[in-house]
Amino acid sequence: MERLAGIPAALACCAALSACEFIDNVNREAYAQYHASRWQAVAAACDSFGAYEPPQDPPTPRVCEEGIAEAYRDIVVAYSILDRDWNRLVMLTEEALPFIAEMLSVLDKRDTVRIETLAPQIEQYAERQAEREQEWRASKQRLRDAQAALREQWQAVWPENNLDFDLGAAIAAQRTDRVPQPGTPRHAALSHFHENEYSRLARQYLGYEPREYQPLPQSHVPADCAALADALHSLEAGLLLRYSVDQAAGANARTVSELTGADLRNTPWEKITVPPGRYGDRRVPAAVARLRLLKQLDELLTSALDVLVREVQLEWDEVWPGIPLETNIFAFAGLKPAAGQP
Repeated sequence: MERLAGIPAALACCAALSACEFIDNVNREAYAQYHASRWQAVAAACDSFGAYEPPQDPPTPRVCEEGIAEAYRDIVVAYSILDRDWNRLVMLTEEALPFIAEMLSVLDKRDTVRIETLAPQIEQYAERQAEREQEWRASKQRLRDAQAALREQWQAVWPENNLDFDLGAAIAAQRTDRVPQPGTPRHAALSHFHENEYSRLARQYLGYEPREYQPLPQSHVPADCAALADALHSLEAGLLLRYSVDQAAGANARTVSELTGADLRNTPWEKITVPPGRYGDRRVPAAVARLRLLKQLDELLTSALDVLVREVQLEWDEVWPGIPLETNIFAFAGLKPAAGQP
């Protein structure tokens, strides 16, 4: 009888455990639905660079009302700041291109007055470029921190959750309707535009010589690609300057080598001297000074090209999400991308 007396208590305990398990399952399902709806809203806001508008359904669970609900909004805010700082970096980069062109012109004309006026600005542009890039990288870290904060808050509420926090994949899912399908006019237009523009830029400025190449009819800019065309135009300006800087540096290096007999690959510029009795003692210091300025321009231009290449890639992803074609012009031409690319 004593053993039988314990049965109702055991049954009650089992019923209580079953009820708790049922409640846990219901909570997990509610949490999963809540996160999925809010995460989709976050991705939509980031993709459109608009405001975060959480849906009314499903309602916010009580445990999510304080921290978690606001954490989604924090991610959208961090993403918008990242976009703002990137655009500022692109704008500064595009402002630097005319300055580099002007500096190359006065160096070519040996305009000493203008050289003395413009030369200090090279370092100023480089410092501003570095500051803007640092701000952009800080914004990237802020976005990562906001995502980590959301994960941590969910971990506290639901330790064994399997929620998806991949923001890049969520944004890509928002863009699936923009992916051109093979065989469609849109796919053909974008593929043709890519082939024409990249082949032209690579051949003109990067020495790209494919084994089989046939001149293609002049391409037109496909619909909804104005921002991409603008980014490619800025990139072309940067590539033209890249070619011009290389040509100017090569010409000045040859002048120094011819006048001094020095191998510039192995001789520090500070130790370059003109042998006694040889003509050119005044030309060499001037050529070395120009080489120093060209080296500074080269470093500024390299940073600028890193930004311009990335901006083109971002614009391609807007018009053709997940594009299977090579969008880095240097990689397209078979060259190794710059080491410092963002």
